[in-house]
Amino acid sequence: MPKNHQEWKKAQGYDAAYFLREAEKVGKGTYWVISQVLVSRIHQAQSFNSCKGILHLSKKYSPDRLESAALRCQKAGKGTYGMLKRILQHQLDQEDESEEQLSIPLHDNIRGPQAYQ
Repeated sequence: MPKNHQEWKKAQGYDAAYFLREAEKVGKGTYWVISQVLVSRIHQAQSFNSCKGILHLSKKYSPDRLESAALRCQKAGKGTYGMLKRILQHQLDQEDESEEQLSIPLHDNIRGPQAYQ
């Protein structure tokens, strides 16, 4: 980063370690999402606003809800502030994630496995 940008970063008082420490207080899922956000930019300082937003979500909703939303993102393999915010807004973190297995309905026009032997 240019010298004047480095000075601005120091004046903000944030660094990656700060956000990781705060995320660890919430839980492992939140720690994972914050680490994903931090590596998503070329310069970590560019991701600090997203990290602040993620931590603010724990105050707006609750740390438990943020953690369950973060775990849901972790299962998907990607975590961003926008994803967490949408999950919390639509209360998807409180839904059961059971996978529904669809079965083929019984019908006269559907042949079974015996037709292919």
